[in-house]
Amino acid sequence: MIGVVKLDETNTLVTTLQDELVALQPVLSSKTKEAEELLAQVGIDQAEAQQVAKRVGSDEAQVKQQQQEVAVCQADAQRDVDQALPALNAAVAALDSLDKKDITEVKGFVKPPQAVQMVMEAVCIMLGEKADWDTSKRILSRSTFMIELKEYDKDNIPAATLKRIRKYIENPDFAVDEVKKVSHAAMSLCMWVHAIDTYARVFKEVAPKRQRLVEMNSVLAGANSKLAAKQHELAMVMEKVRRLKKKCELTLAEKQRILDESELTQRRLQNAEKLTVGLDDERIRWKDSIELLKEQGKAMLGDSFLAAAYMSYLGPFDGLFRDKMLRRWQNIAKSSVGSSEPFTLVNAYGDSQELREWQLLGLPNDILSADNALCALKSKQRWPLMIDPQQQATLWIKRLETYNNLETVKSDVGNLMQIVEDCLRGGKPLLIEEVTESLDPLLDPVLAIKTYQHLHGISNMHVKLGDLQVETDMERFRLYLTTKLPNPHFAPDVFIRVNVVNFTVTCDGLEEQLLSDVVKRERMEVEERRHSLLASISRDQKQLHDIEIKILNLLSSATGNILDDVELIKVLETSKKTSMMVAHRLAESEATKQEVLEIRNQYHTVAVRGALLFFIIADLADIDPMYQYSLEYFTRLFNKSLDAAPPKRALSDRLESLKHCVTLSVYRNICRGLFQAHEPLFAFVICLRIMIKAGELNQQDICLLDQKAVFADTPSTTPKTTDDVDPQAPTQCNIDMHDSVKEPRHGGIDDIFRALSQSLPAFSNVLESYYREKDSWDDWMASDNPYMSRLPGDLDADMPSFLRLVIVKWLREDAFTAAVQVFIDQTLGAEFLEAENGGVAMDEVYRDSDISTPCLFILSPGADPISTLQNCANKIGMGEDRYHVISLGQGQGLIAEVKLKECKAEGHWLILQNVHLFKSWLPRLQSLVAGLKEEALSGEIHKDFRLFLAAYPVAYFPISILQNSVKVMTEPPKGIKANLQRSMMLIKQIGTVENGSARTVSMNTSMKLRLAFGLSFFHAVVRERVKFGPLGWNLTYDFSDADFVSVVTLQRRLVDAAASVLLDRETLLDSTKNADCNEETDDNGGRGRYTTVDVLPMSLIVDV
Repeated sequence: MIGVVKLDETNTLVTTLQDELVALQPVLSSKTKEAEELLAQVGIDQAEAQQVAKRVGSDEAQVKQQQQEVAVCQADAQRDVDQALPALNAAVAALDSLDKKDITEVKGFVKPPQAVQMVMEAVCIMLGEKADWDTSKRILSRSTFMIELKEYDKDNIPAATLKRIRKYIENPDFAVDEVKKVSHAAMSLCMWVHAIDTYARVFKEVAPKRQRLVEMNSVLAGANSKLAAKQHELAMVMEKVRRLKKKCELTLAEKQRILDESELTQRRLQNAEKLTVGLDDERIRWKDSIELLKEQGKAMLGDSFLAAAYMSYLGPFDGLFRDKMLRRWQNIAKSSVGSSEPFTLVNAYGDSQELREWQLLGLPNDILSADNALCALKSKQRWPLMIDPQQQATLWIKRLETYNNLETVKSDVGNLMQIVEDCLRGGKPLLIEEVTESLDPLLDPVLAIKTYQHLHGISNMHVKLGDLQVETDMERFRLYLTTKLPNPHFAPDVFIRVNVVNFTVTCDGLEEQLLSDVVKRERMEVEERRHSLLASISRDQKQLHDIEIKILNLLSSATGNILDDVELIKVLETSKKTSMMVAHRLAESEATKQEVLEIRNQYHTVAVRGALLFFIIADLADIDPMYQYSLEYFTRLFNKSLDAAPPKRALSDRLESLKHCVTLSVYRNICRGLFQAHEPLFAFVICLRIMIKAGELNQQDICLLDQKAVFADTPSTTPKTTDDVDPQAPTQCNIDMHDSVKEPRHGGIDDIFRALSQSLPAFSNVLESYYREKDSWDDWMASDNPYMSRLPGDLDADMPSFLRLVIVKWLREDAFTAAVQVFIDQTLGAEFLEAENGGVAMDEVYRDSDISTPCLFILSPGADPISTLQNCANKIGMGEDRYHVISLGQGQGLIAEVKLKECKAEGHWLILQNVHLFKSWLPRLQSLVAGLKEEALSGEIHKDFRLFLAAYPVAYFPISILQNSVKVMTEPPKGIKANLQRSMMLIKQIGTVENGSARTVSMNTSMKLRLAFGLSFFHAVVRERVKFGPLGWNLTYDFSDADFVSVVTLQRRLVDAAASVLLDRETLLDSTKNADCNEETDDNGGRGRYTTVDVLPMSLIVDV
């Protein structure tokens, strides 16, 4: 919101700035004009000042010359004066040496000596006093006497005084040396008189010079006066110029200030334009986001409740149940506190950028998987336990934590707790795979970490593992748990300790994955381009998001006037330019992505068919627990069928070819591991699901096959709509064909039609037709093949094939199975009715298996795959020394492990029989089989190695082995024809006809073939009698393929050894005795055998 506020403030400021800019323009013009006028006046005054200065300069030169002349004259006079100054200074110094005592001495003379008398008289004359002793004493008595002498005006001594003093100066007795002899004080005074006289005479001599100096000074003074006047005039002019300049400078400064202010305003306007125009799109989007957030704020409480409830309770359930519960909760929340409409966990709690990154790392691209990811990673109080039968969550977590040193470990390893301790100490994420329905109690302290951290908000804590206190780095440690169990039954306390999340693959997610596989094979460049675009779009969207966050941070952290922050504007402008470039690139990528998606969607129907088939296969586990197939196995099968599809020129033909090849390949591969009784059901369900997906049927139509469901509806009951039904969900009605055959018909025919018409209005015409043409209906019901017979009246033309099937189901249940076969033939084709009566082709099984994918033979009474497998091994070149069979049981586990290791290294085949009998060793076998994939990737297994397992169907068989193995159902053929076909295949495998001499071949070959045919026919009959229990045989016998192979081999040797053999009834009877009746323990069995031989077509077998 701060971004919008800043932009609104800027828009408001723009108006103010525009007004200020308008107001500044006249002021700026006025100041500019005033400054120009001042500059012109300054120019005029400055020119005048220059003229004055020029004149003053000339006068200054003259005055300077005069000053130099005066100085010369003054110096000359001063030199003369300076000659007398030393004596005067000496006299003054002598006076300074006199003290009061010396003066008193002189003054004390009553009759002074002559020299003293003369000195004092001279002093009196110099001072202008009367020259006698009394005056002298009076002068000496004055307190200022010495001062008067020192400060004597030596420059202005009257000429009379100098004249009077002259007689003393010229008197030899007045010499200083003479006076010194009489008195020291008088001597000093004498020196003073002589010095003053000397100075006066010198001063008088320099008087002309001084006079001339005075005159020159007078002239100089005049010149100086004139010069001063002119200088004053110049100063006035200069002051005027200065004031004008000052005023001009102030005006210019004001002008510059206004100009700067104007430029600042303009710059601010430009910055404001850059800011507002550049961020206008963001401003609109931000405002829309604010409005959206306001609306979402009204629903925040309800959305928070729904998000918390979803993540807490809905994780274990599938998408349908989640939607059902979420709708209930949303209705309650909406009516009480309000909630978003519609509410989704992704919108309420997810981050689109983060979600895209997860999807690039392998998270399926559907809404349920996104919700699962949020439940797994965003839960604040519990670690996730992911139900992951297809291993998609496991793969995603491994990619997500690749760069965080993820540790992966199976839940049953012996050093599990040591690995947990290492991860806790090192702050490494930990993935524990294949968790069972009960969690190891030793993990309880680790499971409680997240709850404790959430409640106390700490990043480091100590966890007690057994007797150890382990310091945990909670900032980096993460725990993930996964299980392959498709429908685990956890105890209630497990749901309390962990966050169970159901990552079972969804239809939308699987369709997207299969579509990628299809496009990779059909248009590799399109898929590569798509992945490149997705990565580019993700990077660009992240960059856009980062730029937006940067812009908002800059706006929110800006201080002062944002328009003055040049760096901020530059950064915002650069960010916006980058954002526009990225947005443009993103738009191009999105457009290209749409083109790519349009191309990919052309193959969407193939992916839809593949997903449909996978969920049908997933439902097979409800029929038998051995019918387990992993997504990895199905994907491998799906891709192989894509590669095997015949090429077509037209795209539509190619798509149909792909769908047909995928459907047929999956059907045949899966049927190889199904009981024969379930094969028609499998094909029938494929038909129904395809028709539902195509919109030809809906779930309500399917329910018409269940009489109980129809009769349970009262007349007031309205049929469900297709919107309430998931077309990919397992059929909710009981469509077990074998049970339906036994189901008695409910009520009369009119009741049946009435119930059908109430369930589906289309049957109202059938009810009317029944009343009108009852005889025709009776004939239709009495026909041998009612499904293919014409319906009474005009119903036949408009009756869809499925509704025709429904009528057969209700009126002729005994013909329903045959009708379903015709329905399958009409819908899918005759290929889906071709049972492998001759047995499974082992070379195909060998091709489908590999060094990491074992082959699992699901055993049934009377079937033995070992002989067939041995023939296949011999055909491929695996001799007896490279072919090892171990029957598992107590104490055989270690032997099997050693032999398995040996076979992997040397490239041998290993067949483990009766795996179901060694229940305690099955977890170890599961671990060994799971390790084959990693060993294969690391190159530790020989390329010729194969692992074969044989086991009867048991509920405790390891799911991971079932899901990832090539399963082969070893079941005796059903029917005489199927048994004969099976026997013929076995005869071909053991090489009944051999090379020999021409005569021997001609004679023995015919007998071998006829004998083989008789044995085959006999074998088929006795096997079929087993189905009838005590009616077929008095005791339970197991007539296996091994029995048949042994007798054929024996008879072949006997025939080859004999020179001539007559094939009659007794010979054939003896052969059958050796063939399948070695287990006969009573006479009734023997009589049954004799009777069976009598029904053989003897004319085609015996010689006579």
